[in-house]
Amino acid sequence: MVFMPGSMANRIFNRLGEPGLPQTRIFKLPKRIVMKSMLKFALLTFYLLFSAGNLFSQGDVIQLESEARDQFEWYLRNTANRDVLVKSADLIDEAERMMGAFAVVRVFQTKAKIYYRVAELDLNPLIDGSVTGVEHKIRPHAALDAYKALRNCLTLLTDPYSIGETNFGIKTLMPLLMYEGLFAYDAAQYEDAYQMGLAGDEAFEGLIAAGLENSFDDGEVRKSLVFVGGAGALQTARFDEAYRLLKKAYDLGYKTASEYELYITVSMIFAYDQGLLIWEEACETFPDLYYDFLLAKINGAALAGRVGEAMLSWLEEAIKLDPQNSSLYLFRGGCYESLFNIAYNTPDGMDEAHKNFTAAVADYEKVLKMDPSNASAAYSAAAIRFNRVAMAGNINAQFPVPDEKYVKEFETYMMESLPYFMKAEKLNPNDVNVLSALQAIFEYRGEPKKAEDMKARLAVLDEGGKHEKPYFK
Repeated sequence: MVFMPGSMANRIFNRLGEPGLPQTRIFKLPKRIVMKSMLKFALLTFYLLFSAGNLFSQGDVIQLESEARDQFEWYLRNTANRDVLVKSADLIDEAERMMGAFAVVRVFQTKAKIYYRVAELDLNPLIDGSVTGVEHKIRPHAALDAYKALRNCLTLLTDPYSIGETNFGIKTLMPLLMYEGLFAYDAAQYEDAYQMGLAGDEAFEGLIAAGLENSFDDGEVRKSLVFVGGAGALQTARFDEAYRLLKKAYDLGYKTASEYELYITVSMIFAYDQGLLIWEEACETFPDLYYDFLLAKINGAALAGRVGEAMLSWLEEAIKLDPQNSSLYLFRGGCYESLFNIAYNTPDGMDEAHKNFTAAVADYEKVLKMDPSNASAAYSAAAIRFNRVAMAGNINAQFPVPDEKYVKEFETYMMESLPYFMKAEKLNPNDVNVLSALQAIFEYRGEPKKAEDMKARLAVLDEGGKHEKPYFK
């Protein structure tokens, strides 16, 4: 529609000293200019609407709001300019803050429509395959913002028909929210993926409570949204939420390879025996992905703190399947180190401790040969020696007279750790643990200048600074 000179919109224009907008002028302009003019007019009308409460009565504002909504309805149906739609949504955010309660439901409804349209413009090219997610920049949260606006409507509505209509709007929005979550996860935007999956789970629970779960087939959408939420939760270390959502997706019948892989990992944390059963089921369902599921089982056991012979046997099997994967040797070295720490503090466990210590060191050094720039391996090779220094010192402190055996062990591993810490600092000059260890070693060696240099570099990090270059060349 076009605003006529006598409309409420023009009354506001004229009151503020602006010219009217005659209908004849509109129809003489080219179509492109017409659309641009109508958009500007609609945006300005909304802006005036937000501040009109001190110029007109409540009835006048409602009439103006109705005219502006008609203008937006036309534009929503005809525009493909998503950036302008986003700007209009920003104006409506202003309306939410400034308008009276009598109009707030309509504000939320309009916001929902705008964000829904933005989500369509963002996601449809990706869904139909005409562009890829890398080539197409998605506006974050458009579908999520549309859902939030509709949910806000539900908190204010009392009319059963309006509530039902809004719930149906939420159901039609869910596929867009699902795609938005999947694309966010693929783009490694894990927090966004979690929030979208969480919103989808909440939405479907609300729809079930309203008795609308069977109004049309949306089972796959629901399963996918719950999975996306669980996957995002796992990647952001929300392990309890990851377990809840991934278990729910599994119970709903979502049994894809990706679901199995993540569900195995998180199940090992909260229900170890169940995780092993899920692993067996996954291998039977997708036998070609045995190696991937084996890694998922290893990750889950590590997160659960289940370090032992079983985990070592799984790592041995994984290394046989992929002997060039340096991460597996690093992982196995960490497993041996944990077993060393346990045995070292166990009565009569020194022989076992030494065996595990030697195996851990061998794995860390193998990783450095395979990948000399692996900072984690350099740090681990240094830290296991340095920690043995600390253990020897603690044991020696228990004797009235220092035991020569532990004095020698203290000095040996202190010196052996130094070149690995220096290498770790070269690879990562902003590691606080590395700099702290180097400071302690140089103080012990009687090198005060280097010890002070390490202390100064630590102070820079403590103050929020960063080192662009390493200390050691």
